Amino acid sequence: MGVARDTPECAAAPGSRRAARPHSLIQPRKGGGDAAGRCAERVPNSVAQVHSTEYRNAAALPPGAVIVVGAGQSGAQIAEDLHLDGRKVHLVTGNAPRCARFYRGRDVVDWLTDIGQHEITVADEGMSRKRQDTNHDLTGRDGGRDIDLRTFARQGMSLYGRLKDVRDGRMVFKPNLKANLDEADRVYNGINALIDRHVVSKAIEAPPGSVYEPVWTPDEEPGALDLAASGVGAIVWATGLTPDWSYVQLPIFDGSGYPVNRRGHERARRLRVGPSVAVDLGLRTFPERRPRGRVRCRPLGSSVEHGLRGLANRDASRQRAILRA
Repeated sequence: MGVARDTPECAAAPGSRRAARPHSLIQPRKGGGDAAGRCAERVPNSVAQVHSTEYRNAAALPPGAVIVVGAGQSGAQIAEDLHLDGRKVHLVTGNAPRCARFYRGRDVVDWLTDIGQHEITVADEGMSRKRQDTNHDLTGRDGGRDIDLRTFARQGMSLYGRLKDVRDGRMVFKPNLKANLDEADRVYNGINALIDRHVVSKAIEAPPGSVYEPVWTPDEEPGALDLAASGVGAIVWATGLTPDWSYVQLPIFDGSGYPVNRRGHERARRLRVGPSVAVDLGLRTFPERRPRGRVRCRPLGSSVEHGLRGLANRDASRQRAILRA
């Protein structure tokens, strides 16, 4: 169903004091489109290509080495799955951070919940840039554990910097592999240090803390990979999804294509910006709508409560306005 100026959700009869409906909920279409980029069109036809949403297991891919483009949660987990199956894996990294799965005797999510990190909203000062951030690398495999790309490299996985181009049967990479790994480790140690300070400030009895030290560093920045010479049979594009808001024909979007709202409320037209699609470990909700922890492992309870309270307040205001009229 589309939402436009002349739809019942938004239209009011001429001279009428009321809109046809008090509120409308909008959300992006499921899987609005993958973000692989146009360079995928230049991959030779001999190499199979799938998006991460289509990946099931190693056996479903053609024989040969596999390139995984994108090292966020999906990409890193798929790369590990292929690696454990014995495939030669080439992992193209990006700016995905990482964190410990467990630290000082507890799940890190529980620590961060106690500290209050998951109640910080994207609308808070300095947090607007988080709208586009990639979730931290970790996995629930084997009961939950860290993901360390450096360990993968020690075990034979090949790592690369961010994808720059595909041309003449070769993938070309930016020389930023070391920077990507270092930044992920900086975030990892920063989160642990935050927990350490919390433990001290609250006098909590917990196992001792630690600081991660790199177990592998790249000797060089690989510039390109020849697909045929490397025996590549498939590419998995773990490059995310692009939200599709094209059905919403209303002037409510900012310059980056997102609906302007405050924790899900678009005031002028009484629209409720709803959640997007279920992705990986949690529900990916519209970024301005929720506290930042909601896209990971926290329930959506407080966000739903906030939304319902806002709608109830608007209905009450509307009824008071009708009575005054």
